[in-house]
Amino acid sequence: MGPETLPAESAPNWQTLPAEAAALVRAYQTASKADSTVRAYRSDVQVFQAWCARFGFRSLPASPEAVTGFLAAEAEAGRSSSTIGRRLAAIRHGHKLAKAADPTYDEDVRATKNGIRRRVGTAPTHKATPTVDVLQIVLARTQDHLTGKRERDLLALGYAGAFSRA
Repeated sequence: MGPETLPAESAPNWQTLPAEAAALVRAYQTASKADSTVRAYRSDVQVFQAWCARFGFRSLPASPEAVTGFLAAEAEAGRSSSTIGRRLAAIRHGHKLAKAADPTYDEDVRATKNGIRRRVGTAPTHKATPTVDVLQIVLARTQDHLTGKRERDLLALGYAGAFSRA
């Protein structure tokens, strides 16, 4: 998904920069995403392109209708909410690279994504709140040096204030 994958008509005009500067810019752009992210995005975009070809939609620039249809098809195929979210991010990134209008910001796309998260996504599991007995055991086991004292203070303050991890 680096600059080498841009369509010729949307590729940056590197002729205005000196060759050394253009090479540096391309190197930084290539490094902007981890290799694993690039591989996942490439795979996700290929899935989207195949879906678009199957149903007669353009994948770039894609219409909001194509994106919502694709998201719904992925949800119905049993894809997880996180996979669908990553595929949506890949579509967004591909449009940004091509400097095309991003269909993922359309309200229908957002509503579809949110509906999928509510229906397909899983509810977060919350951990049980520690009891006073558990807190006392943890506090008693912290070291008696500066770091341990700080940990005891933070744990006690968090418990007293009923603060969550977030």
